[in-house]
Amino acid sequence: MASVFRGTIEFFAKLGIFDVILPFLLVYTITYAILQKTKTLAGFDKDKKPSDTKAVDAVISFCIAFFVVASTKLVAIISQSIANIALVIIILFCFILLASMLYTNPDKPFELSDGMKKALVIVVMVVVLAIFFYYIGWLTVIINFLGKNWNTEAVTSIIMMILFIGLIAWVSGSGGKKPEGGK
Repeated sequence: MASVFRGTIEFFAKLGIFDVILPFLLVYTITYAILQKTKTLAGFDKDKKPSDTKAVDAVISFCIAFFVVASTKLVAIISQSIANIALVIIILFCFILLASMLYTNPDKPFELSDGMKKALVIVVMVVVLAIFFYYIGWLTVIINFLGKNWNTEAVTSIIMMILFIGLIAWVSGSGGKKPEGGK
């Protein structure tokens, strides 16, 4: 027997809330926020301050969101990916909750170390990219390429480049604290 809430969700699905409204709002909001934050379209007024571009950013975000919603394939990718990303967030929350429950130092509250935070961010970013790549269809192509060419110079070169970029990022990011007032 279906509940009233299940019937409401099915009614919303028939109405197009999940296929049109929510993807439109998501893409519009993210695009608008990025344009506002980066000031990509901002000119400068006579006082050398960035000009206000809220109206232009809103129109561009509106158009991009409409183009995305017009493509049923993109909406399907977004819907499936967001559901799996929500699952990743729940798993991450459970991991942090479990770690805090096992924490035994009563003198100070539980807090993840900086290294653990960076590691979690990297893992979550890789998982989110893998989710998007899976629904776009690229993940199987990448896995097949790596499986067939594992012992070739191309894969070795890619792995070396990733390691070098990671090493450079690690070395340049671990420069220590700068003195106060210094450059």
